[in-house]
Formats: sequence, C-alpha cells, structure tokens
Amino acid sequence: MRLLSNGTTYRQLPTGSAALLGIDGTSSVDDSSFTLLCTSPNVVSSVGPFRSIGSPSGYVPFVEEVWAVPVEGGLKEHQVNLVLTAFGFGSIRLRIENYPGEVASAAPDVMAGEIHFHSDEHEVSFLLNFGDLMGGCTLGGIPTGTYSWSFVPFSEHGRIPPEGVESLVQVGTTFADLSMDLADFSVVVVSTLDADGSPWRGHVGLKFTTLATDERGREQRNLGMGTVSSKWRNTRQDIHVLVAPGKYQVSPNFRSISVSPPGDSDENGLLIEPVSVSCGAGEVAEILLMML
Repeated sequence: MRLLSNGTTYRQLPTGSAALLGIDGTSSVDDSSFTLLCTSPNVVSSVGPFRSIGSPSGYVPFVEEVWAVPVEGGLKEHQVNLVLTAFGFGSIRLRIENYPGEVASAAPDVMAGEIHFHSDEHEVSFLLNFGDLMGGCTLGGIPTGTYSWSFVPFSEHGRIPPEGVESLVQVGTTFADLSMDLADFSVVVVSTLDADGSPWRGHVGLKFTTLATDERGREQRNLGMGTVSSKWRNTRQDIHVLVAPGKYQVSPNFRSISVSPPGDSDENGLLIEPVSVSCGAGEVAEILLMML
C-alpha cells in the first residue's frame, strides 16, 4: 500500500480480484491489464495522476498518466495503445536435462531461477519455478530473432552457460526447442518441520552465502549471497535449491527458524551460527529446518 500527499492510499490488485470486490466493469480485465485500488479520506471526484511505465517485448516502451475515479459508476479503464516493433512472435519449448536428484519431489511453486534472452533489439526474461522444470515448459510471446540466453538460479550461485560462453537460440514464428543441462549444478534439498515434528506448511526464507578457504585452511565468507523464498501450503514436497558446486552457509532470513544441525540460538530462536553445506556437481545435499 502506498500513500499520496493528500492522504490517498493505493495498491495494485492481482488480476481478476476487482471482480471479487464487487466492482463492475471488470469483464475485460485479463493478464494484459492490472487494477489499481485507491482509498481517500476525503470525497473527491478523482485522484492521481499515477504514472504507468512499461517495456513490453516487441513494442515501443510507454509512459502513461492515469487518474482514478470513484467505483460507484463502474471501473474506469485506461487503454494503452502499443506500437509494434517486432516482425513477429514465437515460443521456446524448454526442456531440462540431467537434473540432480528427483525434480518431482520439489515443491512446484518455489522459484528455481530466471532465464534471460538477449538480442541487439530485444530483452526478454522469464521466472521459472520447479513446476516449470518438472515436465518442461513453453515460453511464449518472444519477438522473432536470434538470442543469446542464460539461466541464473535464485540462489544467485552458478550460471548456464558459464560466464564468457555464449549459447544461441533462433526464435521464429513457430516453436524453437531449447535444452538446459543441469549436470554441472548441485541441489540442496531442504526439509522443514514444526516444533512438534510435523511438516511445516508456512513461509520459508533462506540465505545462501558462499564459503571459501584461505591459504591457511580457514573458512572465508565471500560477498556473494542469494536468497530463496517460498510461500507454500498443503504440500508434502521439499524445497529444492539449485546452486553451483561448492560450500555454502545456509541461514534463515527471519527470526522464527533454526537449522539442524543446530548452532547456538538466542531466546528468540535467532540462528547465531548458520550451518555449512557442501555439494559437488550432480550431487544432492540435504538439510533439515526446525521451526521454533
């Protein structure tokens, strides 16, 4: 929720949620639009302006100013007319190869990483969760052309292809096939239990920090850090985290969680000494999280 100087608050609603609030005129709301809900302490005829900025792939970037009016008369729509720059659009069928471990055991809504496509004319990115990796997925709405591509896991440790190596894919007006080989990655499998030993069904947030060894064999903590976050319920799957082979510190990013094997904790359950985990290429490492 955001606040304007006149006391008006506003927030963007998820697609289709305006209809659940009983607001008329939402029949045309789909994935190509969004709804802005405003509340004001005063009776006003309109509030704004709100600036909408977008850079849709294959179109000229736009900046639009819109005003919100009371909903009694129905939802006011502001239409943005996009200017096409692409000659056409196609799709990529993504297939995963050599996943370490069993991808079917992963909680499907946990984010796996981001795949990015770059050409001289266009930049396109897609967020992938583990559900996308299980049976492959189709990435649509990509302007035609030749792209270099890369994948970075949400842990921010590792990259496909490696730095300095370019991999290309040609996108036409039909389907292009792309295989992503995870043989050089590792998977950390995170199991979560409640304080009474039952499976945890709430929010989980983890930090992965690279550990290295100096010339005297002492562990050194590098600056590289990635955060993996999940909001998942009513599932028996574990959290999977893709990382490059190496040694990591795993720690929670909120105060109601501890890691087993445990370090020293204060009375509030804050983990003082994060756990270390090591994994090689193609290997699976397992850790257990106990929710305090």
